[in-house]
Amino acid sequence: MNTKVEGGRIQLHWSSAILLRHSLEIPENGPAGIYLWGFKNRDREVLWYVGKATARTGVYRRLRQHFLNAMSGQYQIPQGFLNGEFVSDECSKSGWSMTTTKGAVRERLASWDSTLPILKAAHSFANSCFARFAEFGGDAKQLSQVESAVIRDLKPLINKRRGSTRLRLEHLGL
Repeated sequence: MNTKVEGGRIQLHWSSAILLRHSLEIPENGPAGIYLWGFKNRDREVLWYVGKATARTGVYRRLRQHFLNAMSGQYQIPQGFLNGEFVSDECSKSGWSMTTTKGAVRERLASWDSTLPILKAAHSFANSCFARFAEFGGDAKQLSQVESAVIRDLKPLINKRRGSTRLRLEHLGL
């Protein structure tokens, strides 16, 4: 395990980036830990989401689930993928959300012609995403605390976390 606690600070050793879609090629579930995934906007990495994986689910299994949900349009899609290009930082913000309680979403999904651009954007988005992870073998409560601290430190666009944690993290490899 790469995680170390030194001087009251937890060191998270992040893996090198892999394409999110490559998680489909890894048959095992993988280790427990914290993962992040995102995409590039004009050669700058945009952190989209941070999550946790227990020893039972494993990092690779969670990344496969995220890839398939992103691919099918069930996740929010950044505006740049809907537009077909990223011309500004604003293009990193969500442009589509599968909120079926909204009438406009239900109407758009009722027609193949209006659904197809969403699915094409979802396909481009999912295939563009990268992922990294840091192994962490603590119990479920510790894993949740570290996840909250990573969200606090790295500020992904999608995660919103209430509450606070006093954990101090050192991010190595990012």
